[in-house]
Amino acid sequence: MAAREKRTSFFIDSYERLCLSLLYELAELENQIMKDFILKNHDLIRNTEEIAKLLENVVDVCDEKAVAFYSLKNEVQIGLIQCLLSYLRNHQVQAKLMLRYSVETACLCAYSLHHTNIGNFLINDEIGAKPVSNTSKKVYKWLNREYPTHAEKLQNVKNMINYYFAHGNLFASLLTLDKENYSYNYFDRDDILMKQSHIWEVGFVAALVYDLIHQSARDCSVVSVRNDVFDRFLSLYAKNQNYRNALMENTRLSQWRNK
Repeated sequence: MAAREKRTSFFIDSYERLCLSLLYELAELENQIMKDFILKNHDLIRNTEEIAKLLENVVDVCDEKAVAFYSLKNEVQIGLIQCLLSYLRNHQVQAKLMLRYSVETACLCAYSLHHTNIGNFLINDEIGAKPVSNTSKKVYKWLNREYPTHAEKLQNVKNMINYYFAHGNLFASLLTLDKENYSYNYFDRDDILMKQSHIWEVGFVAALVYDLIHQSARDCSVVSVRNDVFDRFLSLYAKNQNYRNALMENTRLSQWRNK
C-alpha cells in the first residue's frame, strides 16, 4: 500500500513539474516577445500608455458621492493597461476582450457621475453583492441621448470585437496558426504592422474614453475637471493621430483611412 502511494505521489509530482516547466517556459517567452517589440516601438507604446495613465488624474473628486465613479475609473485604466500588455505578449483575443471590458466600464463610469447612488450598480442578496442586471440598458440609453458621438464610436469598437472575438470561432483560431508548417502556437503569429495598429487603437480608445469622462465631468457637480491634464491629453492625442496617419500609408491599412 505504501509503495503504491509512493508511486502515485511520484507521478503527480512529475506531472506538476512538467506543467510548471511549460508555464515557466511560456512566461519567459512572453517576456522576451514583449521586450523585443518595446525596444523597436518604444515611442508608439509610450504614447498609448501615457494616454491610458491620464485617466488617473482626469478629474479631482470633490464629493463622496463619486465613490462609484472612482472605482469604475480605476477599473477602466487597469483594463486598458492589461489590454496593452496582452497585445505586447501576442495574445490578440485576450486583448480584445479586455478592450471591450474597458469600453463597457467607461460607459458605466461616465453614467455614474450623474447617477451616483450605489444602488444603481450593486444590490445585495443572501449570497452577497451582485451587479444590477438592467443597468447597462439604462447606461447606453443615457449615453446615446447625452453623448451620441462618443456612444457611436464606442459602440463601433464593441461591434467589431463582438463579431470577431467575443465568442469562440474559427477566425480567431487562425491567429495562432503557423502558416509555414501548419502547427499551432500559444502565441499569435508575428505581424509587426498589425501589432503596431493594435497598439495605436488602444491609445485611440483610451483617448475616446478620456474625452467622454472629461465631457461628462464638466456637466456634473461631484468632480471637477483637471484643465492642466486636459492640455496634456490634447498633445498626446495629436501624437496618436500622427501615428495613425503614418500607419495608413501602408497599403494594407490604407482602406481604413477615412473610417
